[in-house]
Amino acid sequence: MTYKDIAAVSGKPGIYRIVKPTRNGVILESLDEQKKRFIAGMNLRISVLQEVSIFTTSEEGVISIEEVFYTMHQKYGNQLPVDQRSDGNDLTSFLGEIVDNFDREKVYTSDIRKLISWYMIISSQFPELLTKADEAAPAPETEPAEPVKVKKASAPKKGPKSAKA
Repeated sequence: MTYKDIAAVSGKPGIYRIVKPTRNGVILESLDEQKKRFIAGMNLRISVLQEVSIFTTSEEGVISIEEVFYTMHQKYGNQLPVDQRSDGNDLTSFLGEIVDNFDREKVYTSDIRKLISWYMIISSQFPELLTKADEAAPAPETEPAEPVKVKKASAPKKGPKSAKA
C-alpha cells in the first residue's frame, strides 16, 4: 500500500483504499472496521493522498502530506498530544510544531482535524507508510520499452545455387 492507493472524498469523513476504476468512477473501500465499498462517481471530488499537500510560506509554497506524516511519526509516534476534538488554538500550535512555516491564512482548523484523523487511520492500518525514509526526490519511473517489432525471417528462395569460392 502506498499513498497513491489511498484517497479522500470531499464531503465524506475518513480515507478510502482505491480498489479499482470503473466506467463511471472508481470503487473505494473504507479503511475503518466496516470495510464498506462504494462507487465514487464523477460527481464526487476525490483526492489521492499522494497529491495532497499543506500550504506553506516557503519558496515552494507547499509541503507534501507524506513529509508531514513522516515528521509527525518521528516526533510523536502513535500518541499525538492533540485529537480531532481539541481546541483550534491547540491544533494550530500542534501543526506549527510539525510544519513551522505553514500558511496560517490558508490552512484552516478543519484541515488540521482531517490531517490528524487521516494520520491516526494510517498509523493504525498502515504503519509501514510512516516508517519509510522521506524521499524528497523519488526515483524516476522507467517507462516500459517500446516493443520491438521483429520481422519474420523469410525462407531462402529456391533457385540455382551459385558456386562462390
